[in-house]
Amino acid sequence: AVVSTQSTGMACVRSARLVGLHLLFKKKGSGVSVLNLSSEEVRTFLFKHPLFYESLIVAQAYRISDMIPFVFRNAIIEDNMDYFEDYRSVFSVDAAFFEEVCGKAQRSRLDETSTRNLVVMLSKCKDIAQRRSIAQKLALPSTYL
Repeated sequence: AVVSTQSTGMACVRSARLVGLHLLFKKKGSGVSVLNLSSEEVRTFLFKHPLFYESLIVAQAYRISDMIPFVFRNAIIEDNMDYFEDYRSVFSVDAAFFEEVCGKAQRSRLDETSTRNLVVMLSKCKDIAQRRSIAQKLALPSTYL
């Protein structure tokens, strides 16, 4: 019964945060609604919204646990490295994170800015061997190794 009460309480907290964010958007007159979204609308919001903490509120409310695709899109593709730094302040960026980012980079056509952002992101990888391996997989110039 305690677990059920705790999960109900967390669901209420997530809903309250979502309503608070919705009211903030309404107050700003942004025309953005985050209530009663379909799963496709949630993903669209998360791919396009530039502020990580607001995106996290939406993701948690709609039970989206994998934020890496949205971090990749916002930080690497959209040149918003603050999104990545905010992500890092909440979640650890471990080997699995960097491998998933590498996979996404391999499937994407990165321009010069996106490549630079990827290099900045990779510089946060504490495992130097993994960083070199990823840089080699992505055929980054040796100056990035």
